[in-house]
Amino acid sequence: VCEEQICEVLMRFDLARSIRAFSRCLTCNGLLRAIDKQAVMHRVPDTSGKHYDRFHECTSCGHVYWEGSHVKRMRDRIARILDQCHAPMREK
Repeated sequence: VCEEQICEVLMRFDLARSIRAFSRCLTCNGLLRAIDKQAVMHRVPDTSGKHYDRFHECTSCGHVYWEGSHVKRMRDRIARILDQCHAPMREK
């Protein structure tokens, strides 16, 4: 999906203020909660356990997430889309 389309949907339905990135499970849409690293070390790849400190668990299905290298790219994309949505409309 292109960023212009995302921005159009956000603006049309006034959703930009409702964005809560990284708060829902990608598998079941359950809420995520922070969880202690030691509590999930046995459930994540060894390299992730060694390199990352912040972990979240889905309160519904138990899926574990961590803030790996991809999170910065995702945060940057969300910020870019929100910047586009708040930019003034340009006259043609």
